[in-house]
Amino acid sequence: MENKSNIIISSLIVIILIFSISFYLFVSFVSLPQKEKEIEELNQYIEKFKDDDYENKIIEVSNARKYVNDYMILLENKKNASNFLNFFESWAHPGISYNINLDFSYNKAMARGVTDNVVKLMEQIAILGIQEKIKEYEISDVDIAIDGKTQFNLTFYFSEELIK
Repeated sequence: MENKSNIIISSLIVIILIFSISFYLFVSFVSLPQKEKEIEELNQYIEKFKDDDYENKIIEVSNARKYVNDYMILLENKKNASNFLNFFESWAHPGISYNINLDFSYNKAMARGVTDNVVKLMEQIAILGIQEKIKEYEISDVDIAIDGKTQFNLTFYFSEELIK
């Protein structure tokens, strides 16, 4: 009886061994090459859509996304900017040209002013001093040329009610 059990166990081991070897051979020589072939076909399919301009298109789309985001910020701040510009126009000296940068998160304006003489700058400073909606201001980097042309930086903080 013991001899019969040994034969059955040995037979089972041989069957399992044959099955394992068959499975390994199937995976190695049939299934794996098929999967590799499928991967290669998919890579070729993807390559069809790539061209010489592919990287440039990715950069273009990225830049377009940036401009759309910038536009959305401008659109959201349109009313604030309109209110600010109306206020600015009401007290800005007509003889001074300004380039303005606005930061609505801090209610701050930074401007570069240019005028043909220093007297207009002094008049502008006097006007700034009486503006109730300007909390504080600073004139810096004043540059007076020989011909009288004057350039300066103006930074000021304005009242929050101005942009509501």
